[in-house]
Amino acid sequence: MSKYYMVRIRSNVDKFVGESKVAVGWSRVNFTSYSEDVDGLIKKIDDSYYKGKDVDSRTRGRQRGQVKRLAGIEKGDIIVVPAYRSFYLGYATGECIYDEDCIEDDLANQLIVDFKKDENGKPMVFAREGKNTALMSKLRARGFTILEINGQRMEEQIDNLLRAEKDYSEEDRIANIEAEKSKEFQSKLREALENYEQTSLSAGGMGFEELVKKLMESDGYEATILSKNNGGSGVADADILAIKKSSIGDEFTPARYIQAKHYRGGSSNGINQIIAKKQQVLEQGDMGNDTNITANPQNIAFYLISSGSFTKETREIAERNDIILIDGERLAEILIDRIDDMSDILHKLGFYKEYVHYIGKQNGLKKAELLNYPS
Repeated sequence: MSKYYMVRIRSNVDKFVGESKVAVGWSRVNFTSYSEDVDGLIKKIDDSYYKGKDVDSRTRGRQRGQVKRLAGIEKGDIIVVPAYRSFYLGYATGECIYDEDCIEDDLANQLIVDFKKDENGKPMVFAREGKNTALMSKLRARGFTILEINGQRMEEQIDNLLRAEKDYSEEDRIANIEAEKSKEFQSKLREALENYEQTSLSAGGMGFEELVKKLMESDGYEATILSKNNGGSGVADADILAIKKSSIGDEFTPARYIQAKHYRGGSSNGINQIIAKKQQVLEQGDMGNDTNITANPQNIAFYLISSGSFTKETREIAERNDIILIDGERLAEILIDRIDDMSDILHKLGFYKEYVHYIGKQNGLKKAELLNYPS
């Protein structure tokens, strides 16, 4: 009996799916060498990535579970791949490959998947809107590469979509068109984030900090740009503190320390500062001079947000220290959903709104709101 798995590809989702592949990390270890030895694979992953007292036990347990699930995928199992506002469906072929060209991006371990195709022979894009709520919750689950999908309703909907000749509704068709246009906008948005000369953001990184501050405020946080060297004379430093104040007590208040770095291309800049800031805050037992709030340490998270990308070393260091990384691609994806609440940032980045009408076959005129970059 087939099992159902969600497999998240960290970057270039559409490219890999177009090549009938899903790509995952742990590239120091060649999974094809352990096809008959799951226990040996898990031990090798442990030794290569999660060995030592400085590795959070929850991280180690979570990663072991993911590796075990990945190794358990068999021919005929159903694979769900999240994409921006959409997802892909396919069947595992049972073939696993190790692509050395993808080691640098930490996506060398790959599974071959027979994705469901549309009438043009391309992998079919399924819109998330209007689908099973529990399934969509799985697709939104961040921090996981592989999750097993259990639940009769979720499985039934996946089966129905795999049998269907096309996505269900005309509304979904419009959502697919919008998703394609949004991908184009996301690409242009990321380019604008990296290239200050194309924007009117304040120079010296302050504009990027202001952008991140506005983003957090759009999600209901009270965000403050901290003074430089707020960690004292050492390396500890954060650029932004965002707090969502609880009305029933500080112990329920979530706090987010953010190191915001603007640069183009890959970099490790900022990771040491935010790790040191985390150590300082946790050693103090509160947030010191940054605020008069004493938050529960379990509710304090630490982020490194960049307009560019992260080196493989940075990703590994962040994982070991439970630092959340948001690169330029993910930031652009987040901004698409929040940009309407940040009109001043939208204009500073050089974008404006355009409304386009599509004629539906049955439902008359449909409207999709898009964002365009001035040419």
